[in-house]
Amino acid sequence: MDKPRSLAMAEMELEPQPGTTLKAVTQEGQFLDEFMTVMRKRIELDTRHLAKLKQLQDSYNPSWGNSSIWPLVSPFINFCGDEIIHLENHISEATACLDRIPDSLSPLRHDKDGFNASEMPENLRPPYIEYLRCYELASSESSVRDLKEYQRESSSRMLTYPLPKKERAYRQAVVQQQQTAELASKWYRDVFPEVLEHHQQRAEAVKNRLHGILTSQSLLASRFSSSNSTAIYDITLFSTSSFIASHHERMSQEKSHTLLKESCYRNHAVGGGVVKPFFGTGIINAVALAHDIIRKLESAHLGPLDIEPRVPNGLFPLEQYLCDSDIAGIQQSHALLWRTFLCTFIAAPPLLAFSSDEISLYSKGIPRDKIDALLKTRVPVARRAVISLVKRVVDYNSQNPKGVSYWYLTGRPGAQDLFRDIWRKWDIEGDCPFPPGVERFWYGTHSKVVWKKTGEEYRRQPGKFESLPVNDAPST
Repeated sequence: MDKPRSLAMAEMELEPQPGTTLKAVTQEGQFLDEFMTVMRKRIELDTRHLAKLKQLQDSYNPSWGNSSIWPLVSPFINFCGDEIIHLENHISEATACLDRIPDSLSPLRHDKDGFNASEMPENLRPPYIEYLRCYELASSESSVRDLKEYQRESSSRMLTYPLPKKERAYRQAVVQQQQTAELASKWYRDVFPEVLEHHQQRAEAVKNRLHGILTSQSLLASRFSSSNSTAIYDITLFSTSSFIASHHERMSQEKSHTLLKESCYRNHAVGGGVVKPFFGTGIINAVALAHDIIRKLESAHLGPLDIEPRVPNGLFPLEQYLCDSDIAGIQQSHALLWRTFLCTFIAAPPLLAFSSDEISLYSKGIPRDKIDALLKTRVPVARRAVISLVKRVVDYNSQNPKGVSYWYLTGRPGAQDLFRDIWRKWDIEGDCPFPPGVERFWYGTHSKVVWKKTGEEYRRQPGKFESLPVNDAPST
């Protein structure tokens, strides 16, 4: 995207806005509900004096005339204006016809994956506006200069600090906008056609019942005005296909709106080329990617290794290489997986930002209550996923002599003893320390949580995550 942000914002407002057709369909459903209410009132008035019909006409919603449902309901409304007398059996039959018309179906019932379609376009604008803002900042001369400086340093040596703040914000904004646009597009593709189909079916049902009631009146009435024949003819001319066609046309226009198009990430350190941002897209994405890679390394029984010369040296070249390579080739390259694993941590702030004082203080062990306070302070976001990764890294290191340096997780040296203490004492699933006497041990090929004194496997009570008291430990 090379347009100024103000121009992109202006163009976005000029396009048919997502959600417009949904609001129109919802309003028409409400109009049909109102019309059904009027129909029932009309039947009630059939037993009263003709003068009451004029009072009913005042209750009609004037907005119907400006809606596409007007050709559907107007023949019957016009007929009611000329109607004089009705038979009792017709009232019973008309009531039964109305009871067979399906209720309106709110489009909100079709919300999918937590996406609230009724809030379009308002819920689509913030991610897109944030993307425009971050792009403008990331593409400024100073940001591009900083990024290129980062690129030069990363090509010559292993960096010890994350991507520039504006670059990380830009990458995260791209991913967030892509996710929002994907949810909206999925809703248009999977849900909205069903909403329109139900809307058409309901209109068809109203059409059929109105036709039946009007026909019944013509058969039952001894005398009928010419408006009766006109009403029957007009209602027969109503086509639900034509009725719904305009909605489909507007829906097609909305589907091509800018807010529904996934934004692309341009790496300005390498000439602004479009690549998929693998690194620096947030803690949750970094942890998920690291989990996936270490799982592949474990399943293939692969340990750490020195990087092969053919694997790109530097975060940006590696990212471009990953974007251009096929999945099978990536998974088969041990060196490529390992470089990707390391860059996942290098490009992001430390997952466990322990201070040097904390690492020194707990170098010989950390009490369980201190672990609880430390982790909930230092890992406020996605703690279970982060600590689960810590466990996996410690397990991996237990099988591989070289292992993964804990520096990649903390950005500081000397944290290996603190990590192993957390690994031994922390209940990942319960997000709390194990009860006293319970620890995680390594058994040559796998880890297991046991009671330290007896060696019996520790089992948490079903549905409970809080630690058991000390006196609940098995007797020795």
